[in-house]
Amino acid sequence: MGMPIIVPVIGSQILFGAFAKLKKKPYVIPAKSGYKPTLSVVIPAKDEGRRIQYALASLEMQTYPLEKVYVIDDGSKDNTADIVRKMNDLMKGIEIELYSNKKSCGKTPGVKFAARTATTEKIMVLDADTILSDPKYIEKVMTAHSDPKTGCSYGMVTPFSRKEQLRTLFKMLLTKHYPISRELIMHYKNKAKMSTIEKIGYYLFRWPVERYREALYLTDQYFAKDSALRVYGTTLFPIGCGVVYDRKLLTDIFKTYEQTLGDDLTTSEDIFIGFSVVNKGYKNIQISDAKMVSAEPRVDRLPRQLFLWTSSFLQSAYYFRNMTFALKRKNNKPAIGWIILPPIFEKITYPLALAYLIWFDYWYAILTFMIEFISYMFILRMSDPKMSKRHYLKICAVTLPLRVINLFLDIYVTIRFVIDLIIGRRNWRK
Repeated sequence: MGMPIIVPVIGSQILFGAFAKLKKKPYVIPAKSGYKPTLSVVIPAKDEGRRIQYALASLEMQTYPLEKVYVIDDGSKDNTADIVRKMNDLMKGIEIELYSNKKSCGKTPGVKFAARTATTEKIMVLDADTILSDPKYIEKVMTAHSDPKTGCSYGMVTPFSRKEQLRTLFKMLLTKHYPISRELIMHYKNKAKMSTIEKIGYYLFRWPVERYREALYLTDQYFAKDSALRVYGTTLFPIGCGVVYDRKLLTDIFKTYEQTLGDDLTTSEDIFIGFSVVNKGYKNIQISDAKMVSAEPRVDRLPRQLFLWTSSFLQSAYYFRNMTFALKRKNNKPAIGWIILPPIFEKITYPLALAYLIWFDYWYAILTFMIEFISYMFILRMSDPKMSKRHYLKICAVTLPLRVINLFLDIYVTIRFVIDLIIGRRNWRK
């Protein structure tokens, strides 16, 4: 009865992270004075009329010069295109090119089109529901590219909550004196106010997701990704909502897999691209002091997003089996399999071990889960020591039931992935 507890509870990621934090120094980003490559931005958007204006406004606030912004309207049925045209008239110094698809084609074709159309050295993929809350975000993440082996770089993301709105965009609009219209500012200010019914809806359907994702982002970015950087000098894949890629490398990745996979680059293309970057001998670099905020889905839509991420990890591990089983350093390539294979093993064994314990002794199963949960919450506390106790307890209360749901989701994702492999289904696409 001991092994089903010991293996899942300790966890390879916790052991790996503890080793990295205790034995390895933080990754040092090489600095090259005067390095300023040209940059364009692509924003894939579908029905983002309520949010894309904020993403565009945050680009105007950046200290780094942009050559062009490509907005790919992927068959939107709302006023996304109208908002983009209006913002193009309001914004100064930034050229926006709008491309509209009559039917939705997915995110990958839009990014691929922009990467091939642009002429800049670097290209940034920015989600339409993401705000670069740091005016120096691009300037900071671009420093990593002074190393020619950097394939992509990205900052740290937190949930775009109501409080975050007041603390970031609105404050910046008023203090930075950028030429954004009063109408846009008032729209934002009114949006930040909630009626009683809106408050009830917010705290039932959005606030729990924001707290859960806050825990997920903190533990992933400050613990898992930081540990990978310390040990391997690269992360496995980036946070996909605000990433700067080397444009030639990105187009080369698209070209490499176009004949075999087309646009079906797994259910989350940024994870697949991240694997590809490492596979080609380049690095994914996380910049800890570059901040962005991203809108989170309603609680009823959270399972689908978690499904996309988890399944994409399994799918990418399948496509890049040479990396998955790379448990020894070979040909100057890192033994990065240690952060791929053990987590996959645990995704399978942990739910099965809990099911086994529930069948024979459910109190033992509850104890096992609680020890794992406490370990996870300890990592969360380490990731943000300055977090208030009250806020920390709120996150713990929300995260506990959602992690239970996530366990069942892992079982479903794993079973579906195995079925896909057996029947030969490979149309994996967001």
